[in-house]
Amino acid sequence: MSTAQNQFEALLQSVNTGPLTPALTLATRIAGQGALPLLDLFVLAERLNGEQRTREVVDLYRCWLANTPSPIAYAAQFNLGVSLTNLGLDAEAEAAYRAAIAQKPDFIEAHLNLGTLLERIGQPEAALDLWRK
Repeated sequence: MSTAQNQFEALLQSVNTGPLTPALTLATRIAGQGALPLLDLFVLAERLNGEQRTREVVDLYRCWLANTPSPIAYAAQFNLGVSLTNLGLDAEAEAAYRAAIAQKPDFIEAHLNLGTLLERIGQPEAALDLWRK
């Protein structure tokens, strides 16, 4: 069995049955190598969010995005935007939503979330313009 395969198996076991800190450490290492599958990223982020560890979710998404070229990175950008919004980091959330839209212009959910964010921060006209598209 390859080292990468061993890492993935250890990660899945840790995420599913163990404490999250070792899983996060392993996932961050794998993400830093550009080898963490998007689905595994989402599973771990979901578990971390369930334990109110949103800051760590943000760090993990940023690590993955910095090291993993992917045609579906827009999904990770979107989830990063949601996490940043939950932390009240509006400018950073806006940038993440815009990055998701830049990669996939027809990604409706990113348009909706960005519009909602713009409306909340006092830019209703910008929100309406975005929603009209």
